[in-house]
Amino acid sequence: MNAELILGEIEVMKSLDHPNLIKMCDIYQTPNNFYLLLEYCEQGDLEQRIRRGVMSEQETISIMKQVVNGYDHIF
Repeated sequence: MNAELILGEIEVMKSLDHPNLIKMCDIYQTPNNFYLLLEYCEQGDLEQRIRRGVMSEQETISIMKQVVNGYDHIF
């Protein structure tokens, strides 16, 4: 993959600041790899939450609102 494309995406990620988006704290680059230091999510990610089992309608609505708000901020 082109390093310039990756660096462009990283710059976009660094510029995002929204409570429903994970923040990028730092980046480390070696000749062969990029290492991204991201904000820690105490409650895990969405996939982990879905795997825990059935969610109530209210919890599903709350999660979807957060997803849409984060997506809306990006675009």
